[in-house]
Amino acid sequence: MNTRFIAVSIVLFLIVIVSEYITYASLNTAGILKSQRIGIILMSLGIIFPLVFIFSMMYSYKHYSIFNSLINTISAIWLGIVFFLLIASLIVFVLIMLNYYFNFQIPVRVISSILIVIMVFLITYGVINSNNPKIVNWNITSEKLSKDWSGKKIIMISDVHLGSVRNEKFLKKIITKIKAEKPDVVFLLGDLIDGSSFPYEKWFTEFSTLKPQFGILYVEGNHEKYSQEYDTFKAALPQSLNNLTDKRVIINNTQIVGLNYSESRYDGDINKELEILGYDKNQSSIVLMHDPKNVKDLSVEGATLVLSGHTHGGQLFPFTFLVKTLYKKYTHGVSYTGSTASVTSSGVGTSLLPLRIGTTPEIIVLTIK
Repeated sequence: MNTRFIAVSIVLFLIVIVSEYITYASLNTAGILKSQRIGIILMSLGIIFPLVFIFSMMYSYKHYSIFNSLINTISAIWLGIVFFLLIASLIVFVLIMLNYYFNFQIPVRVISSILIVIMVFLITYGVINSNNPKIVNWNITSEKLSKDWSGKKIIMISDVHLGSVRNEKFLKKIITKIKAEKPDVVFLLGDLIDGSSFPYEKWFTEFSTLKPQFGILYVEGNHEKYSQEYDTFKAALPQSLNNLTDKRVIINNTQIVGLNYSESRYDGDINKELEILGYDKNQSSIVLMHDPKNVKDLSVEGATLVLSGHTHGGQLFPFTFLVKTLYKKYTHGVSYTGSTASVTSSGVGTSLLPLRIGTTPEIIVLTIK
């Protein structure tokens, strides 16, 4: 296990414990949690669940079991509960201070109860929403691509995150929805796996049931790099899934270019990568790239259409605002930079927490006009 994972796990554990204590103190002061016995039980669970989450993740990197997947999912949901309880408890703390310093008569206990009900609703909604991807239709305006792609059905998905939480059943649900659309091509934009181990060949056979005219084209994301069975995973990819990472092909009179995920690209890196792949500025192009942060550089290189994922749209409120601050117009949806059109998917799966609140798990159908 690498030192980065250990460091992140320790920090996460400490944050969760502190958050749970703040939550307990606020709700206890508000009169919601009066029983000492219940308090001891909750604080014990507050220690057990984060540890279960961390150790089940460690185990999942090399092993797969239904039981481990179950406890990993439950403990991940617990982290979501703690997060929203912390927000509720901070609101309660502010109300208590207002009553204390300004002698307001705010009914803190009633409001606390309402906030807990809202939290339970949000968690339940978030779990259900995350497990039910929607078909989303978007239009792209491009004179270069329209002559060859007008009337063709393009489907793009990203961030499936197969592993401990998102399993074979979830993949079947996605494939079934895609097949119903009868696409001409499917673009898979990275993070197909979450990084944990699972029966790769067995699950991936689902892709063989998809037979679009121009194939299934795939680029790797950052979570493929987290896998400790990377070579095994790559060897298990079915022939029906064309791994286009660091490759260029011509399909339907269009150059399709797949760029590898990189945490840091410097000025000129995109130009060098495209040059190595034989990229032609004068030919219409579709660039597949997991992270949309380099769309501006690709626009300078004359890319016609850039397809990405990675951001999850923020996945979970209020992180939606933070991600939008970082990625701006490239966070989610269709945008234009010069003559380059780009589309960023919010993804179809989830990362870390099996929740989606404020975002939609999506399968995108693109129409070129």
